[in-house]
Amino acid sequence: MRDPDLFAHLRDVILPGLIAHARSDNKALRIWSAGCATGEEPYSLAILVSELLGDELDAFNVRIFSTDVDSEAIAFARRGIYAASAVEDLPPDLVERYFVAVDGQYQVKKRIRSLTVFGEHDLGQRAPFPHLDLVVCRNVLIYFTSDLQRRTLHLFAFSLREGGYLVLGKAETTSPLSEYFVPNDIHYKIYVRRGERILIPPGPSLPPVLPRRAPRGKSPLMNMRPLREQPRARLSIDLLLSGFRQGIVVIDSRYDILEINFAARRLLGIHGTALGQDFVHLAQVIPHRPLLDAIDAAFRARRGTRSRSPLTRRRKASGPPSSSPASCPRSSSTRASSPSRCW
Repeated sequence: MRDPDLFAHLRDVILPGLIAHARSDNKALRIWSAGCATGEEPYSLAILVSELLGDELDAFNVRIFSTDVDSEAIAFARRGIYAASAVEDLPPDLVERYFVAVDGQYQVKKRIRSLTVFGEHDLGQRAPFPHLDLVVCRNVLIYFTSDLQRRTLHLFAFSLREGGYLVLGKAETTSPLSEYFVPNDIHYKIYVRRGERILIPPGPSLPPVLPRRAPRGKSPLMNMRPLREQPRARLSIDLLLSGFRQGIVVIDSRYDILEINFAARRLLGIHGTALGQDFVHLAQVIPHRPLLDAIDAAFRARRGTRSRSPLTRRRKASGPPSSSPASCPRSSSTRASSPSRCW
C-alpha cells in the first residue's frame, strides 16, 4: 500500500470518528476519492471501512464516490482486476478476504466493489457531491493553476459537511481558500471543514438556469437565456412529462440527466434542477449497483436494437462513419487524474 502511514492514520484516527458520527446520522458514510485514477485508492478506503465495521457493514449506507476525468482509467477501475504484483505487499489474510484470484490476477470482491461508485468527473467543470464526510484528493491540485486550485477547494468546501475531512497530497495545501479549512494534521495534510455554509459552488458547474446540456465544446454559460425567453419546445417537454404519473428520467451515456419529471423527483428524492448532473449519484434512495446494472442493460438493449436497423446495416456495409458523437472522447481542459496507487 502506497503511503501506508497515511492510510494507517485514516484507519486508526479519522475513519473511526467518521463512523461514530455516522451512527447518529442514519448510519450514512459518504466519501469522495477525487482523481482516483485506476481505482486503488477508493478500493483501499472501502477495505479500511469494511475492516472497521466488520459485521455491521450491511447496516451502514457506505458510498465511496470515485471519480477521474480519464474515461479509460474509470473503466479499468470499475472492473477491479489488478496484476498479482499490485497486491504482493498486502498481508495474505487481507488478500484472501477482499480479493479473488482470476487467471493469475486478482479481482476486488463484489462486496467491496459495491461500496464504490465510479464515474467521469472534471473538477474544473462539473458540480460536486453534497454532504460528504471525507474527501481524498491527493496529488491533483499541484497540476492546476492557482485559480483552478481555488475553485476546486471551493467545490470541496461546498461538498463537505461541517467537521468533514479533506486529505491532500504532500505538496498541496488549502492556502488558496484557507478560510474554510483548519489544519488537523499537517504531516498527513489532513484538514477539517470549518466556517459558514456555502450554498452553491462557483463557476459554470451549477448555472442558475440550464434547461438542458450545452453542446460539447461550448460553454454552458454561452447558451443560457433568461427563463422567459426559453423556447416553447422546452416548456412543452416539461408539460408532457409532468402529465405522466410514472417517474421518467432521460439520461445520456454518461448517466447525466437530460430530462426528469416531478414524479421521478418525488420518488427518488432529487431536488433542484438536476439537469446535466449525474443521475446515479443523485438517486440516493436506490442501491447504486442494481441501478447501474439496470441502466447499462438498457443501453446494451438499445445498442442491439440500433445494430439491427436497416440504416445501421447500410452503414456497416459502407464502412464506419468518419465521426460518431457516441464514441467521441470527452473533451476537457483540466485533468483530475492522480497516478498514485494505494496498495
